[in-house]
Amino acid sequence: MLKDARIDGELITSLSTSISSFEAAAKGMAPTADGMNATKKYSEEMAMAAAQMESLNSLYKVQVESTSRQTEVNERVAENAEQLKAQMEHLTTSLSSLNGVYGGMLSAMSRKLIII
Repeated sequence: MLKDARIDGELITSLSTSISSFEAAAKGMAPTADGMNATKKYSEEMAMAAAQMESLNSLYKVQVESTSRQTEVNERVAENAEQLKAQMEHLTTSLSSLNGVYGGMLSAMSRKLIII
């Protein structure tokens, strides 16, 4: 039966050599597979880093917008403070003038009371 199938020592030796060659080729592919796994892991980490950078950029944008709005509010507060200062100075001047008038009136009334 082996003779009819043409299986002899030479064929078995050839088969053994082929199996050894295949084993060596498989062992040679292991570093390539390891490299592919490392590349895949690196790619996943880079994708995660990119997502985190996008999140940081969004937070930075919100912070910049908030700072800009706060600056505008501070400018309005400063303008209002200047207006309030001017109005207070005007009020102080008006009260001082009014005090002078009332002082004069009180003096005049005091003199009338003394004369009467």
